[in-house]
This record gives sequence, structure tokens and C-alpha cells, in this order.
Amino acid sequence: MKVAYIDVVGGVSGDMLIGAMIDVGLELDSLKLELKKIQKTGWKIEKSDCFRGGLPACSITVDLSDNSPGVYKWENFYNKIENSDLPSSDIVKIKSIFGALENAETEAHSKDIKPPHLHELGTLDTLIDVASFVIGMRLLKIDELYCSSFPIGTGQFINVHGAMGATSLAVSKLYKHYGVPVRSDLSMPPGEFVTPTAVAILCCLVKDFKSITFIPETVGYGAGDKNPESYSNVTGIWVGKKSNVTEFDKNDEDIILLETNIDDASGEIIGYVQNLLLEKGCRDVWVTPIQMKKSRPSILLSVLTDVKDEKDIVEIIMKETPTLGIRRKSVERHIAEREIMTVSTSYGDIKVKLKKLNGKIIQINPEYEDCAKLAKSTGMPLHKIYEMVDMEALEVIDHLTV
Repeated sequence: MKVAYIDVVGGVSGDMLIGAMIDVGLELDSLKLELKKIQKTGWKIEKSDCFRGGLPACSITVDLSDNSPGVYKWENFYNKIENSDLPSSDIVKIKSIFGALENAETEAHSKDIKPPHLHELGTLDTLIDVASFVIGMRLLKIDELYCSSFPIGTGQFINVHGAMGATSLAVSKLYKHYGVPVRSDLSMPPGEFVTPTAVAILCCLVKDFKSITFIPETVGYGAGDKNPESYSNVTGIWVGKKSNVTEFDKNDEDIILLETNIDDASGEIIGYVQNLLLEKGCRDVWVTPIQMKKSRPSILLSVLTDVKDEKDIVEIIMKETPTLGIRRKSVERHIAEREIMTVSTSYGDIKVKLKKLNGKIIQINPEYEDCAKLAKSTGMPLHKIYEMVDMEALEVIDHLTV
């Protein structure tokens, strides 16, 4: 599995993330071709080599032509990306990032005299920054993304809202909403070194903000515009692979099993709770028939979930069922390596899950929701859709591995 670790050495912005990606091998020409699927003209990206402190880095500039549209509204960004020719997986990720940005900016400036809008973020280069990182992850074939903590910064900076602390209101809202770790760094020069765009990108795409063990292959740095003498203003990216512990990748996630016996709830209630827990993001939820004391027919409700969601899950079970207690235990798993890819079929794009063993694909599983939607829209039987997707996915994989 190919992973990347974002090391916020100095600061982080959209163009610093792009620069770091190019420094580890992302081809600028390939990136430009993909960006033209959003808008063919009105922009230009250039790169140059430089130093920030003692670190060699790649500096990126995004220039907009005079005929480029001015300030965008939120709906302009969403419409622009939805009408692009990018893969659907890219479109979903880019829209989620703009959703995070919109929520943070709206919450941060809800008390402004004027209605909240993008302000400095509302131009085409914001879309280029966000789309470039999403596209870059795909072109570099990065499966998982991790990230260090963010620096809080010192001093003040001035934008259209007036003088602010080094961490803008929108950035602080993103930190709080996504629960990301931050660090105080008194060695930083005064001013803003972390931008809302960069934080939104990472909050939406990073798998976890914690330490990770992997084998590094390449390291690159993206340079910020500011170049203080005693501070290396760069964003680093380390790209490598997770090593296999055995035949399977041993689970390094914090997973718990919650269980409770229930003997006085109807089937409708149990079904409702099961759907509610799955919608909340539980890994799995299942019901097992059991017999309790006095031979009462009952059910065992089992829930597999992340530790970080435990409080919310327990609250749902307590609120929605008559149980008086819930058992918990930590769970370790062996998980097969997997990858999600989109297959373009003659009827549309379908996501498939590739199961791997020792780096080789051993099973292909089309995503049910995509197949069911296609079956309804075409009138074809669902099993025929599965067969078609399996066949076309095999052709795509064979072509990629030749």
C-alpha cells in the first residue's frame, strides 16, 4: 500500500502542497492536462527550484489571465467541478473540500456585517489548488494520506476582515471541527503561515493525524511565498509503502466491539437501530438470536466501531433500546490489502473494491450501491450488472498490469 505523510515543517498552503507533490515526482504537464478538464484557459502554473532556509524546495505560482473570471460564489465552484471531465472519485473529494471550506468560512464570519463569502479564497486559483492536490494523489497512486500537527503561529496578519491572530478564524474552526492536533511554535515569525484552503484539503483527505510506520521512498518539499531568514517555510511530503507484517496487513486501527443482550424490543425497533448505527459510520452491525434466563428468546446486538466514535454509538444504543448495560472490548484484526477503483463501463462509472494478497489482486467486488443504481436506471437484472462489471474490471486491470 502506497502512503504519504505530510510534514508541516514551517507552514502549509495550497501551492506548497502542490510544490511538495511535484518535488516527489508529480509531472507538471500531466497535472495541467487534468486541470484542463475543469477549465482549458485563463490560468497558468509555473514551478521553480529554490531554498527555504537550508532546505531545497519547489515553488509553485498560479497566474490568472486578465480574462479569467473574478470572485466566485460557492455555487460557481460546485457547478464548475460537477461539469468537469474529471473522474467521479475526484469530483466527490473536491466537492467535500469546498463543503468544509464553506462551513468553516460561514461559521467564522457569521457575525460579519456583510454576508459571509469566500473573500480572498474566491478566485479560480483556489479551485486549482484544491483540484491539483486531489488529482496529484491519484496520479501518484497514493492510497492513504497521513499528516503531522499544525503550528498555531504567533503575532497577527491583516485581511479584508481586519487584523487577526496568526491562525485565522476559518482555520481554527476547521481544527476544532475535525479534531486535528496543533502545536505552539514560538520560533515562528509573526503572521499567517497556514491557510484555510490547505487545512480543508488535509482535513478531508487525511486518514489520520497520528504517527505511522512505513518505508520511505521519496521526500519532497513545497516552498511558501514567505522566506524568513531563520525559519524554513516549507511543507514536506514523505511517500513510501507500508510493510507487510504477515500475509495480511495487521490492523493498526483502534477498533472496539460493543455488545448487549436485548429481550424486550420489537423487530422494528432493532432494525431501526441497526440502520441508525450503520448510518453513523459503524464498521459493522449484526444481530444474533440467543436465549436468556428463563428461556426467554432474545437477541445479541453486536457493533464494530472506531474508538473515536464510541461515545456517540453508546448514546444511540442507550437512547433507542431498553438495554441497561453495554459490554466493550478492544479488537485486533488481520485485514487484507484493498483498493477502490472506478471502472468506466458502457453504462456508466462503477466503483469496485480490489482485494489483494501479497500485492496480487485475488478478488474483485463491485460496489452494491453503484450496481443497484445502474440496474434500476437500465432495467437490467442486478446479477447481470455484476457480471458485466466483473468482466470489464478484469479487462482494465489486465491492461494496467501488462
